[in-house]
Amino acid sequence: MRVRKAADAVMITGEYCLEEKTSKMPFYTRQKLLCLRFQKLLTSSISNDTVESMYSNLLPVSGRKSVDVTRTSGSNGKVNCQSHKNLLYVFHTNDALIPHRAGACLIIPRDKHYVVVYRKRNPKDGDTTIAITPYAPPQPGGAFSLHGNAVDYYPIIAEFTYVKMVATLLLSGMNEINLISDKPMVAQGPVENEMMNIEYARRVFELKGGSYRAFCKAHMSVNSMTLVAHPVGQHFDYFHKGGESLENKVLFVVPSIKNSLGRGGSFIG
Repeated sequence: MRVRKAADAVMITGEYCLEEKTSKMPFYTRQKLLCLRFQKLLTSSISNDTVESMYSNLLPVSGRKSVDVTRTSGSNGKVNCQSHKNLLYVFHTNDALIPHRAGACLIIPRDKHYVVVYRKRNPKDGDTTIAITPYAPPQPGGAFSLHGNAVDYYPIIAEFTYVKMVATLLLSGMNEINLISDKPMVAQGPVENEMMNIEYARRVFELKGGSYRAFCKAHMSVNSMTLVAHPVGQHFDYFHKGGESLENKVLFVVPSIKNSLGRGGSFIG
């Protein structure tokens, strides 16, 4: 497939998935958004120093004290000899993890995660005294909620959330056209949830006198982020009931690569 370099955005939809092909779900619910890529952001100048500064400031607030051990679906890689050492080190040094305080643990390695068995320190009445918890191979980073004021220091974060809103509106408009044309809608659940977040940000935008900073900060407040600093393997994503959403990504490369479409700047700075 050849993509025109002049295209503002490239969208790929279809039924490709890791789920059973015999799914009884109706056709229109199986249409998925496989990729929506904006060819570039609005400006294109982010220094290596800025990227390294972002990483050093976001890492301490991510995961469990800078460590991700919760993504057990395979994205943290497979279990191996090095991950054994990493997990033992993290359990020994990271007091944000219960096994650090639990004392003796039974650690059972599986293909993509560990099963850790330990005695609960303060079990609830009527509850079992033994905990069985999955842990992923440790990797730097993890999930976090980012305060809106971060855009004042790193404007690229504002554009990161702004592009997610643009993608949502693009999909919403396309679905309206498809509905009129009796064609299947794409990513219907995630788009509906994301539109509610956008409506909230729009109300804040009006209350703040048309401030784009306030607009982006409001949208950030209803989204979580994940810092990933390692190669990600094939995996399943799990969403809580009613929690479907679009996942947008931005890739930073240090040192930067000239003429790369993987880097961009910000319209707000």
